[in-house]
Amino acid sequence: SNVLKDNNINLSPDEKISISVDRDLNISVSGLNDSQKEKSIEDTLNNHSVSGRKYAWALLEQVNGAKRFNGLEDPLEEEKYILYDQVKNKSGVDINDLKLDKNGEIIGGNEAFQKLINGSAYIGLQSTKSFVSDLKKLLTYGIDNVNDMNRTIDFQNNELIDKDVQYGFGKDQLQPWFDSFMKGKSTIDTFF
Repeated sequence: SNVLKDNNINLSPDEKISISVDRDLNISVSGLNDSQKEKSIEDTLNNHSVSGRKYAWALLEQVNGAKRFNGLEDPLEEEKYILYDQVKNKSGVDINDLKLDKNGEIIGGNEAFQKLINGSAYIGLQSTKSFVSDLKKLLTYGIDNVNDMNRTIDFQNNELIDKDVQYGFGKDQLQPWFDSFMKGKSTIDTFF
């Protein structure tokens, strides 16, 4: 709400938008009958950051939290996203371009990617051995067999509303879970 207000974008209480985040952390907006307003919201959200991170990260965390909360998290989808993000950001390579040869070794990529898998480039907190192992597992399973992480959340009347879940973190979504939890009837008994 504040980001939109700070950028002179006003939504009436009856206007509901869907905000989608793709695997490249690009935000797209739909749901309005005004494509120029949608574009303005997209530009605003894509250029906004929270504590130095793209705003799309905050949206992903919200949606993934609701999926976890409802038992709908797909660990393979998240693993694919993490590996895709690491490889793309560190080497510019798309993991969809990688394959395993007949000996089970990763082929494809560029020189920067080869430095990642041979340990001569910094990956991050994960060890090279673990990174390569995770990537080989995904390639063996089949990258096309795992959905790309694309997440969508609704926004209306100054509140985010989780989609496709029974219990969400929107104002009207959390209360039913809390009520059933207090009565001892909730099938979901933890936030974690």
